Amino acid sequence: VRNVLGILPGKDQSKFVVIGAHYDHLGTRNGIIYNGSDDNGSGASGLLALVKAWVASGMQPACNLIFASWTAEEEGLLGSEYFAQQLAKQPKNILLYINMDMISRSETSDSTQRKLSIGTRTSDENLRELGRKSNLTLDHPFNLDLWDVTGHSGSDYASFTAKNIPVMTYNTGLHDDYHTPRDISVTADLVKMGDVLKLVNESLQVFLDQISK
Repeated sequence: VRNVLGILPGKDQSKFVVIGAHYDHLGTRNGIIYNGSDDNGSGASGLLALVKAWVASGMQPACNLIFASWTAEEEGLLGSEYFAQQLAKQPKNILLYINMDMISRSETSDSTQRKLSIGTRTSDENLRELGRKSNLTLDHPFNLDLWDVTGHSGSDYASFTAKNIPVMTYNTGLHDDYHTPRDISVTADLVKMGDVLKLVNESLQVFLDQISK
């Protein structure tokens, strides 16, 4: 199995922002299919939606954008870790990694269904502030849970924090269908997922504007 990557060339060819989501799930167990709609069909399809939006816009980003579908996250972040390991052999100036993992549901205790977690490193207050301001551009802003990824390794963001690369990782919360055969597409909250993608894209555009100044 492979990582699947595409690059949208930027004005500054020496710098990169990586936007990623893992496309694998649990497969078939005891003859039962684990579809993995939220985990992580939501992130993988959201990644494709962002690619489509950027290509259709005709805009050239301030730096190169790498859109990455990671393999084998469920087996231990193997795809993103392989990519990160190659950076030591072929160094790249990666300014930010944006991760999407489970963005189409709500955690069981979220009665408002508007909670969104954004994980960053403690030192990256600029990214937390960027997330707050971008959230306010939505017609119905999320209830943000801004948390510290330090010491955590729950998704592909950890492959990048281990290389001292800033991250923003987006997640709408754990639910009772997590890692069960019940995680299917009819349970997805497509309105919420659409707003998550608007927020991710707004944050990305603001970040690119900042580095171009």
